[in-house]
Amino acid sequence: MTDVHNTLERWLNDLKDNNPTVRSFATYSLRKFDDPAATQALIDLLQDHNLTVIRNAAKALAYKKAQEAVPALEKAMSAPDPYVRSAARDAIQKIRAAQNV
Repeated sequence: MTDVHNTLERWLNDLKDNNPTVRSFATYSLRKFDDPAATQALIDLLQDHNLTVIRNAAKALAYKKAQEAVPALEKAMSAPDPYVRSAARDAIQKIRAAQNV
């Protein structure tokens, strides 16, 4: 395994941690990986039970300009938390803007 692959695996494993701070930090780190597994893991985190983790996952997906995340982000826009809705809306706008460049 390469160092990059080991690092990616470490961050993906951190997404399973019980501590939301660990999961949240992992979202920030995974945003820089151009890997389908990282993107899918961030999409999956939009279903997390911690609001901060969900918001950070949305921000990471926006950073990645992950078009495949738009359907999940659209679902997140119906979340009861206004900050989650805002993060999802902002992410969709950034992803769509990147496509129109």
